[in-house]
Amino acid sequence: MIEPIFSSSIQLFAAVLFVASGLHKLQDFSGFRRIVASYFRGSFLANTGYVQVAAVTVVVWEFGIVAAVLTGQAASTVGLLAGTLLLLYAVGMAANILRGNRLLDCGCSWGDRVPVNVWLVVRNLVLVLLVGLLFLPVSSQDWSVFSAFNALALALAAYVLYLVIDLIILNQLLLQGET
Repeated sequence: MIEPIFSSSIQLFAAVLFVASGLHKLQDFSGFRRIVASYFRGSFLANTGYVQVAAVTVVVWEFGIVAAVLTGQAASTVGLLAGTLLLLYAVGMAANILRGNRLLDCGCSWGDRVPVNVWLVVRNLVLVLLVGLLFLPVSSQDWSVFSAFNALALALAAYVLYLVIDLIILNQLLLQGET
C-alpha cells in the first residue's frame, strides 16, 4: 500500500518532468527530429517518415501523461504511460550504447548536449521503478489542502533532485572528456 501523498507526489513529479520534456522538444522540434533520426541510424526506421511519426508520437505521449495527471486519471494509468515511455527511452539509449553510438545526444537536457551513457539508462530505470509504485493500492486517508501542498512540494523537490542528478551525470562526462 502507498500513502496518498506519495502517490500524488509521484504523479505530479511525472507531470512536471514530462511537461518540461515536451516543451523542450517543441522548442526545437527539428533538432529533436534529428536526435530521433540518430537513434534510428542504421535501421529501417531511419526513414524520414518513421522519424517524423516517432518524434510526434513521443511529444504527444509526454503531454498525454501530463493530461492524465491533470484530469485525475487513475494512478495506475499514469504509471503505465510514464513507465512505458521511460523504459522505451532506456532501451533506446542502451541499444545505441551497445551499437557503439555513444556520441548520440540523449535529447533529455535543456541546452547541454549530453551523450547517451549507462548512467542515463540507470536513471531512467530508477524512474520506471518510481512510477511503478503507482500500481500499488492507495491507502484511504483524509486529504486536506495541507496534504495537497505537501504533495506538490515533494514533487517539486523530486524534480530538483532529478535536475541535480542530471548535472552530476553531465559533470562526470565533462571530467571524463566524453562530451
